Amino acid sequence: RFLINGLDGLCMSLVIEGAKPDAGTRRALDQLLAAAVALASGPDAP
Repeated sequence: RFLINGLDGLCMSLVIEGAKPDAGTRRALDQLLAAAVALASGPDAP
């Protein structure tokens, strides 16, 4: 739970810092976050 919140906060910080990231960057961040959430909530999650 903390890990997901941290990653979400990091992604939001990157988006805010970049102000208006291009579509490719935004898509990459979304995929990264989705992968992190899937990993953290998967059967191997601690």
